[in-house]
Amino acid sequence: MELQFGKNTWATDNLSIINFLNGDKIPFAKSKKEWKKLCDNKLPACAYLNFKDKITKDGVYYNIFSIVDQRGIIPKGWKIPTTKDWDSLARAIGGKKNAGEAMKSTKGWVSYKSTEAGSSKFAALPSGNIDTSIDDPDFSLIGSLAYWWTKDIENNRFVTTYVSQYGTELLRSSIFSDDYNNEAYLGMNVRCVKDL
Repeated sequence: MELQFGKNTWATDNLSIINFLNGDKIPFAKSKKEWKKLCDNKLPACAYLNFKDKITKDGVYYNIFSIVDQRGIIPKGWKIPTTKDWDSLARAIGGKKNAGEAMKSTKGWVSYKSTEAGSSKFAALPSGNIDTSIDDPDFSLIGSLAYWWTKDIENNRFVTTYVSQYGTELLRSSIFSDDYNNEAYLGMNVRCVKDL
């Protein structure tokens, strides 16, 4: 299914493919150790929620190396949203300060209740992410935040767009690297979009 907002058509679910477009398997991590090893070697990686063996409604988590791999993971006609795509979505559903609220799914959030959640049908699930810790990358913030890879076309790099249970905004953040955290170990969902 698809959702139309402004000049874009959005997928109704997070991306769930585990093969590149040419049919090659995206290396699949079934543990923190496997995820770390793939990221240490700067290889593509994907995982299901909590490194389980089967997919959930949350979709698949991808590292940056799977996102930028030339074999591609985004189905033909679709793309990874840019910051401008997310801004356009926000304008279409009530503005950036209220878009996060309208995007949230009505279930799954740890301590969140609202009569406004779900009004856009975007159904953002609080799937958290695989955090950026170099020493021990693991799932975090499940139930509290929904994250997606985003192409920042102004700086030609990837950032994160997210919705938090603690607010109503659609938020964006740079991905940071330091001695303890590194974007190479981050895993997030993808919500595909296409232009009308």
